[in-house]
Amino acid sequence: MPSHRPGKSATLPTSLTQPEAAKMLNVSARLVRDVLAMGARFRLKQLLEEAGMSQSELERLSGVSYVTINRMVANKTAQVSLRTLDALSKALQCGPGDLLEREPKGRRK
Repeated sequence: MPSHRPGKSATLPTSLTQPEAAKMLNVSARLVRDVLAMGARFRLKQLLEEAGMSQSELERLSGVSYVTINRMVANKTAQVSLRTLDALSKALQCGPGDLLEREPKGRRK
């Protein structure tokens, strides 16, 4: 598995359709549509707590930089690459879609 390059973040190509994005992330097209429309936040803090894992341990297992993980835990990241989602979900033994949740209405900045 290629290692994640710290500081490199990519967005989904603009030519990618919502169903194609859903297939790449292994989530429903409805979730992709809802996330794009409503905003999303990361569930990484909860998943780390459930797994009894530290951010440093996740860095070691995933190859994703500690800074990136820390920003995702604090929900200070607006976009993340598919490579990062894939690496984190493999390390946490969950699906990429499990790393995200819809932001409640009225909470989006």
